[in-house]
This record gives sequence, structure tokens and C-alpha cells, in this order.
Amino acid sequence: MEDKASKTWFEIFLVPFVIACVGILSTQRITHAQLESAERIAKANTDNENARAKSEEQIKVLEIFSDQFKSEDLSKRKTAVRMLIVLEPELGAKLAEAVAETDSAPEVRAIADTVVKQFTERGNSFVVIGSYPTLQAAQGTAQNLALKTPTTPYPFEVYRSDNGYYALTLGGHLSSTEANNRMVAAKKFASDAYVRVSDRWGDNILK
Repeated sequence: MEDKASKTWFEIFLVPFVIACVGILSTQRITHAQLESAERIAKANTDNENARAKSEEQIKVLEIFSDQFKSEDLSKRKTAVRMLIVLEPELGAKLAEAVAETDSAPEVRAIADTVVKQFTERGNSFVVIGSYPTLQAAQGTAQNLALKTPTTPYPFEVYRSDNGYYALTLGGHLSSTEANNRMVAAKKFASDAYVRVSDRWGDNILK
């Protein structure tokens, strides 16, 4: 009788309790997995949106360049060539080289030569002080640091990074040597500063 009573007690009270606990734990695992999956999907969507925005920006610049460069107005053609500097380095340099070799106006060819030189001399190293989800946050930090460190010999700049965040830097498009030199200054007020290498960060937003 005692064994039977014990079994009944187990079946009535403990089995449902164990089942409930297993169910709760399983739900937590599923919920956690769903959250991780949602986060990955959200990040992928953000990355895709950033890539799409970057592509649309490049296409818009090319459209404006094409429209203005066809003009007989010399000033418009000069402006069009200067715009090439905001394109991806490989594409911008090739277009500038083509203009430098073929345009009939010496002034336009001279500007194209300057753009080619800028692309050639432009490095791909950035001294990163911090990364922020919004441009406003990066700008605010840049302004605060400029006030707190007035003797810093290098400008604070902001670039939109590959992951959509805004990187606050102590200069950008630097050679590796120059970036390492600036790290010495950055470490004085940002101990976790580091050098990031990228060909996709575009131009300084704080211009």
C-alpha cells in the first residue's frame, strides 16, 4: 500500500511539476533562439539597407557626374570632375584618369590629375576613438572632445562604417605609418582607441 501511495503521490504532484518545468525550460530555449535569430535577421537587414544606401549614393553621384560632364559649360565640367573623389576609390580613380587623358580643356584635365593624385595618396587607415549608433551621438562626442583637448594637433572626423555605425576618428584615409603616429595622441584621451583599415568608409561627414 505504501509503495502504491508513494507512486500515486509522485504521479499526481511531481510528474505534472516536472513536465511544467521542462515546458518552461523548452520555451525559454525557443524564445532565446528566436531572439538570437531575430537579432541576426535585424543585423542582416541593417547591413543590406546600408549597402543599398551606399550603392544608391554612388549611382546618384555618377548620374550627376554624367549630366554635368556632358555640359559645354566649363565650370560644370570642373565641378563634375571634383565630385569623383566621393566615389569608391577604384572607380573614381579610373574615371578621373580617363578625363585627364581625354578632355579637351586643360583646366579640366588639371583637376582630374589632382583627383587621381588624391586617390593615389589616400590611405585606408582610420584611428577610431569610438563608434556610435547615430550621427548626432558621434558629433556630440566630437564637440566635447574638441573642447576638452584643445591642444590635440589632429582633427576629429566622423565616418559611416561598414556596419552602419558612425565612427569618431582622429583623422581618416591615412597611411599605416601616419595612423600609428596619431594613435600616440589618441591614447592620451581614449585608452581603447584602435586603428581600423577599410576601403569603404567614404568621406568625413563633419566637413
